[in-house]
Amino acid sequence: MFLRHQVLTILWAIFIAFATLTPGESMPEVDFWDFANADKLAHFGVFAILSFLMVKGFSKQALFLRLKSNAMILTLLTTVLYGGLIEYAQSFIPGRSIEFNDMLANGLGSMLGVITYFFLKKNKFFSDF
Repeated sequence: MFLRHQVLTILWAIFIAFATLTPGESMPEVDFWDFANADKLAHFGVFAILSFLMVKGFSKQALFLRLKSNAMILTLLTTVLYGGLIEYAQSFIPGRSIEFNDMLANGLGSMLGVITYFFLKKNKFFSDF
C-alpha cells in the first residue's frame, strides 16, 4: 500500500507546512535565527529530511513499481515543487514573503536527502534498506 510507506513523509510535510506558514508576527523572536542565516539551514535541513523519507518510501513500493523505479526523480520533483508552493503560499501570510534563497535551500536540502539515502542504501548502513 502506498500510504504505508509514506506516513512519516506526510507527517513531516504537514510539520513543514505549519512551521513555514505561521504568520510572521506569531514567530518567536530568537537571536539565533539571525546568526549566519540559520533559517536557510533550517530550510535545508527540513527538506533534506523530507526528501530522505519520501525517496525511502518510494523505494519500498511493491504495488506502484513506477514510483519505485523513478524514486529519485519523483522525490526531487515533488519536494522542489512543494518547497516552491510553500514559498508562494507565504506571500499571502502576514509577515511572510517569497524568498528565492529559501527555495534554493529547499532544493539543495532535497538533493542532499536523496543522495544520503542512496549512499546509505548502497553501503547497507541500515538493515531495512
